[in-house]
Amino acid sequence: MGLAVAVARRFDWAPVELEDRLQAARLGLVEASRRFDPALGVSFATYAVPLMLGEVRRLVEKSQAVAGVRGARALMRQAALAQRRLEAELGRPVTVQEVAQALGVEPAELAAADAALAPPVELEEPRTAPSDTCSDWSEHAAVRQALEKLSPELRQVVWLRFFQGWSQQEVASVLGISQPVVSRRERQALALLRRQLEQ
Repeated sequence: MGLAVAVARRFDWAPVELEDRLQAARLGLVEASRRFDPALGVSFATYAVPLMLGEVRRLVEKSQAVAGVRGARALMRQAALAQRRLEAELGRPVTVQEVAQALGVEPAELAAADAALAPPVELEEPRTAPSDTCSDWSEHAAVRQALEKLSPELRQVVWLRFFQGWSQQEVASVLGISQPVVSRRERQALALLRRQLEQ
């Protein structure tokens, strides 16, 4: 139960009551206890935490204002139109900075809208692997845990570079830093992730 409290507390920033977050975390805990198989060679906490986080994250996402999601969708539709128009005019791919400038918004606004509409990453997958092998869900859980140990600055770079597919220059423009700084943070983040996963 202490694990449920710790997971619920990770979302203290969200406009959802702690008791509701605790209930969602406990639901994930119960589901984890039903599905956990010690033969797979991972601790119960390693298996349970991603399921609990997923339940709380779903609750938080459902509680977000519909107006905010609609606004994000509208902005991303405008961004897609502006991107096509600019690429037709310029005859080349355009950057996030150029699209944002055309729309009269900050690049960070586009990044936030894109993140708001991104589907949540599912960590739980059916376990079809034999008990002496590592199944996909445990690999995903290990990666998620390693990502959570990064600082917010490094995690942001990893998210934009590898989950959103942005170039280093686009990330630099959005974060208001130089491209060499992005490159340095990326190398640092990958080294830390590699070390965590090897452990």
